[in-house]
Amino acid sequence: MTDDLTSRQRRGLDMADAAPEDATDDNLDALLELTRHPDSDVRADAAQAVKTITANQPGLVAPRLHDAIGLLHSHDLDVRTFGQGIVGLLGSKRPDATEATTAAHHLAQGLTDENEFVRMNAAETIGTVGEVSPELFAHPGIVDALVGKVESDDRGATRGHAAQSLATIGTADPSVIDDGTVERLEAVLERGDGVGGRIESAIDAVTTAKATRGANAGDKGETEFCPACGVELDADPTPNFCRNCGQEL
Repeated sequence: MTDDLTSRQRRGLDMADAAPEDATDDNLDALLELTRHPDSDVRADAAQAVKTITANQPGLVAPRLHDAIGLLHSHDLDVRTFGQGIVGLLGSKRPDATEATTAAHHLAQGLTDENEFVRMNAAETIGTVGEVSPELFAHPGIVDALVGKVESDDRGATRGHAAQSLATIGTADPSVIDDGTVERLEAVLERGDGVGGRIESAIDAVTTAKATRGANAGDKGETEFCPACGVELDADPTPNFCRNCGQEL
């Protein structure tokens, strides 16, 4: 630890270490400042401290999502890695914070990072967030990037995590994974390489989820909506009035 830290910055580090559940906005501000410190050890300690506070107080960090996303693009490897953890925690613990944001796209950019650990961590974190908010990844470019990792990344761990994330997202919302994606995974499976088990599990999970959703949709029949307020009507049993606005049907 260098000697040029202010007392405020030291308090931020100490609070994250001793009582992260009691950290304040001022502590968080001080730590985010330190993620840009000239000393790499200080940057890493600060980013790790922000992650610790996020795990204990996601609501405190949620309004600073923009700053967390900025960490994903740091020139410092450790800061990028802790940044992934911070955004992943916010996405899983406070999905309202990442809703309608570009967080998913910034996470996905980590899939092409020069560092193999950052790529692997990105593939895993996408699944963590996607399990709670699969709609964030309902973009062909993100799904394509994940499949690309399964197809060609030179690290088996990254390829396995990418396959697992596709399975997780597809299970949570089968509409995100189209048939073309499944076919690409099947083509990789036919190559018979070292992560075939993970890929096979991903294919099974997605196809099962799609079949289940299709069966459920068939059981429910055509969806009906209230002509007055537009709210979806309960299908079973169908009432003779709208439970939302009282309109007689």
